[in-house]
Amino acid sequence: MMLDNEIQLATCKIDCGDESGTGWLVAPDKVITAFHCVIEAISSSASVTVNFGFHASNHAVAASVLDYDEVLDVCLLRLELPIDLTPIELDDQKPFNGSVFYAW
Repeated sequence: MMLDNEIQLATCKIDCGDESGTGWLVAPDKVITAFHCVIEAISSSASVTVNFGFHASNHAVAASVLDYDEVLDVCLLRLELPIDLTPIELDDQKPFNGSVFYAW
């Protein structure tokens, strides 16, 4: 199980054109986010920047769209450079009632 601090560090802000949203590091060079946060990158080639800023040094990394599903409103981004943070551990269990959820 991940510690809250590790989850915070793996949570990032996505900036794309006029949109912004939350993403989560799921591999050293992959971030999952909502499709609607990066639609401008898909429709008009806007740049995507991923900002890891819950820790002391704000770290911005360029990213590109790897895959997406418009119906499910999900998008997988590839970071230009891998980041040295622990990715979020994914599983198929629902969160416990009262669990903390980190977002921008």
